Amino acid sequence: MEDHEMGDDATPKLTWDEAKGLCEEVGAEFEKGLKDGERLFQLKATFNNRRVSLIDQQKSARQTVIDMVKEIQRIQQYEDERDNSAEMVRRIEELDRLKHELQHKLHELKEEQLVCEANIENLILQYDFAQQQYAEECTASGRDIPRLKQTIAVYASITGIKWDFSSEHIAGCIHAPEQQSLHTFELRAPHNDFAVANELWQLIDHAHRAVE
Repeated sequence: MEDHEMGDDATPKLTWDEAKGLCEEVGAEFEKGLKDGERLFQLKATFNNRRVSLIDQQKSARQTVIDMVKEIQRIQQYEDERDNSAEMVRRIEELDRLKHELQHKLHELKEEQLVCEANIENLILQYDFAQQQYAEECTASGRDIPRLKQTIAVYASITGIKWDFSSEHIAGCIHAPEQQSLHTFELRAPHNDFAVANELWQLIDHAHRAVE
């Protein structure tokens, strides 16, 4: 085990590499939690979209049946008022065609409904599994809370960063007690996560080495 430098108050002081390692570990834990949450939200949104689509298809099928029945009733009423055998045959053939179209449409809707129900059941299983996995990971993370709190405290002590949450940008100040200085910063340009982390470490390094 490596020996850490001891301060005046006999408190172990971490090296820069150890401090960076702890901070990267904390960042990785939080990033993993965010990704798990996003995956659950995506599964839930997909499930809701499939359910809404199935409801819309069922409504459309019911309306198609209603329209077909009305058309058949209209034709039948029309035939009741006429006494023309040739016209009757034509109307009967039309009724038969409408009946076959209706049967075909209903068959297609039933198949689509079965597929949608199967997809929904699969999504429910995926959602339940993801939720269970997320709960287990939360439980595991809960056991690590004391260690993470200590790590975060070390991170705050080492970096000296105090965030300015009122700013629209990434902003705050870096307190360097050994130099008795306070360095403000504000990152305005768009950055990716790597660029932000790299620039912050450069600012921290500059603040703590300002008088060297």
